[in-house]
Parts: sequence; C-alpha cells; structure tokens
Amino acid sequence: MQRLLIDRRLRLLADIDVDVLDLSSPAARAEVVAAGKAGTDDGAGRYRAIVSVAELVRFPDLVLALRGIHRLLADDGDLWLVEPVHHAGAGAIVLGSLWSIHPAVAGVHVERDVTLAVRTVGLTLTDVERFAMPTTVYPLRLFVQARARRLVEPVRSGGAAA
Repeated sequence: MQRLLIDRRLRLLADIDVDVLDLSSPAARAEVVAAGKAGTDDGAGRYRAIVSVAELVRFPDLVLALRGIHRLLADDGDLWLVEPVHHAGAGAIVLGSLWSIHPAVAGVHVERDVTLAVRTVGLTLTDVERFAMPTTVYPLRLFVQARARRLVEPVRSGGAAA
C-alpha cells in the first residue's frame, strides 16, 4: 500500500509545474499549523499548489490544518490530496475503534470526513475520485483523491445599473 501512495504522490508532483508545498515534509506541516493558528492572512498566498498524500491524517486538528492550507494557497491555488476516508455505518465505527490500537494506524486520524472538512474552510472540490487500496488494515482501505481550489470571489459593484 505504501508503494502505491508514493507512486500517486510522485505522479501528482510531476504534474504540478508551480510553486508547491509538499506536506510530506515535517517543516511543511509545521508551516501549515502556524498558518492555521495565525489570526490574519499575513504571508498568505505563498503557494500555487499544496500536496497531501496521507498527511492530513497526521494533524490532530484537521480544521486548523485546512485553515492554514487555505491561508497559504494563492488565489486560485489548488490543494491536491490523497487521503484515507472514514467508512460509513455503525459497524464501521466499531471496527474502526477496534483497529485504532493497531500499530499501522496509531497516531493517525482516519475516522474523519476529509472532503466535508475541506469544504467547511472555503475550498471548493473540483475533482474527486474514491478508490480502495489493497490492504489488510481495515481503516486504511478506502481513500479519496481530490483537488480542492481556493476560489476568489469576484468583486461586486454596489451601484445600480443605468
């Protein structure tokens, strides 16, 4: 499974020809947290693209991390992500809870709805692909690959038409 994720990450990075922040770096994740905690958009818009391949699950506060990503993205910038997603249903909650003690998922947060969280911070999902990974670790089986865009609102005039 790890090889498949590495291959997806490398393909994403190869296809992006703009300034990119790759969240596989601890320094990049720290920058996202700092931007998420900042109350202003100072220094915002540094990156035309941010890539996260199974990295958002590392953040204990997903919304804080996504706010930081939103602040760091340039106008019309893109967040490219490949992340494990939660399984629906009560049975999945029980299985996910039991699996949470497994070393493969220790310290990661796979029970969250990543696509919903992305939308809550003002990013717009433009491409979404859901897929399953061949793995014996139940919580790390379902994934989403998506592109989310920081859209800029057009300025609206307050005057009446003549």
